[in-house]
Amino acid sequence: MKRNFAGGKITDWLDSGVVAQILKYAFLLSIFVNIGSVIYEGNDYFKALRDLKYLPYIVVNFVLGLILIFIHKQKIQDRIDHLVMRSKVEESELSPERTFSKGFIRRMIEKERGIFVFLVLALLVLSSGIYFFRLGRFEFVNDEYIVVDTATGLYKTGTFYKWSWLENKSRAEIDCTGESKDIYCYYTKGSFHTALVAMSYRVFGVSEWSSRFPSAISGVIFIAIAYYVLRYFSNSKIVSIISIFILILHQHLIEIFRLTRMYSILAPLFLLIVYFSHRGLTGKSRWLRKMRNKIPKIFSRYFDFEYRYLFLAGMLISASIFLHPVGLIIGPVILIYTVYQAISTKEKRFISLLMLEIVFIVFFVVGTKVFPGLFTGLMERSLGGWVSLFARRNYDYLVDLFGYPFTTPVGLVFILGGFFLTRLISDKKLQSKIVYLFILVVVTATFFIFIGDNYSAFNYVSHVVSFAVLLEVFFAFILLGSVFDAGELKVLGVLLFAGLMYNFRGNLKYNYIQHKKYGSPSIACNSIRDYPSERKIVFARRLRDYYCQDLANDLEVIDILGYEDGVYMYSYEEFLNDLEKYKYDPRWVLWEEQKEYHVAYEIRHYLHESGKKIHGEGIDDTKMEVYYLAPERIEDVEE
Repeated sequence: MKRNFAGGKITDWLDSGVVAQILKYAFLLSIFVNIGSVIYEGNDYFKALRDLKYLPYIVVNFVLGLILIFIHKQKIQDRIDHLVMRSKVEESELSPERTFSKGFIRRMIEKERGIFVFLVLALLVLSSGIYFFRLGRFEFVNDEYIVVDTATGLYKTGTFYKWSWLENKSRAEIDCTGESKDIYCYYTKGSFHTALVAMSYRVFGVSEWSSRFPSAISGVIFIAIAYYVLRYFSNSKIVSIISIFILILHQHLIEIFRLTRMYSILAPLFLLIVYFSHRGLTGKSRWLRKMRNKIPKIFSRYFDFEYRYLFLAGMLISASIFLHPVGLIIGPVILIYTVYQAISTKEKRFISLLMLEIVFIVFFVVGTKVFPGLFTGLMERSLGGWVSLFARRNYDYLVDLFGYPFTTPVGLVFILGGFFLTRLISDKKLQSKIVYLFILVVVTATFFIFIGDNYSAFNYVSHVVSFAVLLEVFFAFILLGSVFDAGELKVLGVLLFAGLMYNFRGNLKYNYIQHKKYGSPSIACNSIRDYPSERKIVFARRLRDYYCQDLANDLEVIDILGYEDGVYMYSYEEFLNDLEKYKYDPRWVLWEEQKEYHVAYEIRHYLHESGKKIHGEGIDDTKMEVYYLAPERIEDVEE
């Protein structure tokens, strides 16, 4: 029996052939223009969404999308029902009883027969090539040094004190005694990842390749897990395969899995956290059913959840704290999802769970007043510097979450339209899965745009991007597949593929030769090394001494320190005094271009006027500002 939104003249007029075709092709043309402009102009998929300048475009496309959903409601419902029917057999294979039984992996492989086995294996090979190719052929960049130095200290001394390459000893023996355990001496954030890097050093030695090996392996594991998890949430192998292909080509995810950072471990870990938490919340305990005659009925009535999955989720959430606090975003997601389930299903177990969550929140809030030392310390360690209501407006996170593969305006249209499309899903299990992911991406976007008190960075939402991509692909798969014919979809698919490959090709140098936005410390060290002098004074903001370690006997390093709370910790006056102190020695001043704001303006101006520029802007593309100040001759001073 055909299901309709409403009757009446408006519905008949919109559903008329001419009007429906005009609306359909207007929406399709809008998508073509947006994606095509990226290919033609070579724009970055991740260009910042400054001042929401695309808002009118988003509104127009959103309205067009809603009208198309309104017109083609029956086709959309039929397509979703077909998707659900095809996945019924798979659901039995994913039941808790099957998951925790022997031979689960073997059955899963046997079930994935034919073209999907080939596609999954091909994607794993592709991801391995992308993540491992020339993995050690470019220098360490940015925050990699923090992990490399700490992992080396852990490897050599068993502590999380960083290693000094110039002194060839732990900083615990040099300048990190007493209470001076700051980030430049002692680093424990992402300790689990640091331990993996130290283990890699034990096997392969210390190098760029061995430092990044755990990240690249995590990338391949991420792809393998993603197929299983994304298929579970979408009920579709095709949607999962398309999503994974997009994730493999995702420029920022490539960077995550090719650099020595803890986010590479968090990404596959968070996939499992989301999967286990949803299975645990929506499933029911087999153990409680078996023990219903031996335990009070209150447990089977009010606390009937699949505890095996919840236990695994809890273990992984605890592990994620040792990587980065951003994984704790799952907490408010579970709370909001519990509210949704309590209202929509009215099941006693969700109502009781919601009450427990409220009690926990009240207890925590009261605890901050009664035991401020304990609770405030816990909050500071886990969320310190992350929460400040509406202190920022980091709209760049819209680009990070929804800017790929359709570009931000189109991606937001699919996400916003998907909220209404979700209501057309008649299968409650599939609807529950999609709503859970929808809550996840919306809570993440809201928190990091309006609540999080930190500068915007893709790393902080990288663990959620796979679910944002899945939602975009899922809603596009349902909506476009219901509205457009096969020929039109092929054209759109070819255009989208061309855009993805163009973006990937444009970043080949960035990925496999040298990161264009980061400096090259080895070039600066080579310039210093080539100068014929037994003693060289180097002024640097946190010298990347890994590449200068063979100069240990020649260098005396003066740290320019940095910039904190609006104050330069190394002042212009100190700089002049040190120049005078070492005026008979060759003096070098260097910093990475992206860290230029850490160097006092007066120092930069002085060097521009009086120093000899060796590398940097206007000289070369090393992204390193390197100046040389010649020593004064003693006889000139005496005269």
